[in-house]
Amino acid sequence: MKKRILLCTAIVLLLISMTGCKSKKEEVKLKSEKEIVQYASKEYGKAKYISKESGTNLIKYTLQDNEYKFNYECTSSITQLCIDGSCAESYFETTTCNFDDSYQNYILDTLNLDNIYKNFYQNYPNNSGSKEFIFAVNYENEEEAKKSVGSIAKRVTDIDTRKYFSNYYIALYDNNNTYFGVYNITTNKYISRYDAAVDSMTHAF
Repeated sequence: MKKRILLCTAIVLLLISMTGCKSKKEEVKLKSEKEIVQYASKEYGKAKYISKESGTNLIKYTLQDNEYKFNYECTSSITQLCIDGSCAESYFETTTCNFDDSYQNYILDTLNLDNIYKNFYQNYPNNSGSKEFIFAVNYENEEEAKKSVGSIAKRVTDIDTRKYFSNYYIALYDNNNTYFGVYNITTNKYISRYDAAVDSMTHAF
């Protein structure tokens, strides 16, 4: 128990030194308009400032992607340092953005597909392993899915010129929500649910 306390204390001290923690919320500096644009442009691609909304311990910025003209939000907020359920009187700035979701929505709107599996994120299988999905689509059967999904993946890569979603997959289902497998956007390779399960177990091992 004593060793654990000492370890937690050491971690807290290390994080304080790394994050530049302050002992009071008022001492934490939130990102300015210029700083948030610089941050977003570095992380996601060039962007411009649209508007901001200030709240308790945070500033929420609306930005616009220069290339595709869709809007997304970045929030600069004050966060309390907490480890293992214990919080210290130390505070630091964190920045979060919903760029991924906004970019995915932009791609979906551009594709305008009529076979999107809308309940995917509530129902996708646990055997997906470490894969990340851009979206899921429905087909009548597996053969049709394997035959048709490649053209959708090609359209995604044509839109995503910055290759932001290059390591993502498209999940495939039938109209009864039966899971077929996944399609790798970059390699143009179909992986059945059985092979995906083996891959997941290998990854877990």
